[in-house]
Amino acid sequence: MQSLPQLPLFRGIFITGTDTDVGKTWVAAGLTAALKEQDVNAVYFKPIQSGCPSEEGRLIPTDARLAKDVAGLTEPLEVLTPLTLQLSLAPGVAAAQVGVELDLGRIAAGIRDLVAHYEFLVVEGAGGLYVPLIGTHFLVLDLIRWLGLPLAVVAKSGLG
Repeated sequence: MQSLPQLPLFRGIFITGTDTDVGKTWVAAGLTAALKEQDVNAVYFKPIQSGCPSEEGRLIPTDARLAKDVAGLTEPLEVLTPLTLQLSLAPGVAAAQVGVELDLGRIAAGIRDLVAHYEFLVVEGAGGLYVPLIGTHFLVLDLIRWLGLPLAVVAKSGLG
């Protein structure tokens, strides 16, 4: 397991969900847009996305593309989501299937770049809290702890 890179102090919120397709991206994109409307210099950031389609030889982070459109962001998709994987599996599993380990240094570098230009980051996770990102040792929950952000949970409405 790689050591955790140093991060700058920054303001933001982490958006997670109770499962896949619960609406995390819509909430994160909408929150980013609402903050911008209130003159908060905010940006959307999704460190890792799996299940990315390939267009013209590159993987497209579709969640970042939606957030970019909804919130009127100008950053390139690669800045909004630095780690992309094609397989529609948990990111740690998708990475292992193609023989790579997710690079936390790239996430840290992405955050450092965004913090230099934005005052608030709306960070979207991949799946729920216990989704593996690196083997079974580093989960979305560990990512949240590393980032040191408050957490908002998106859930389906219903009993239970």
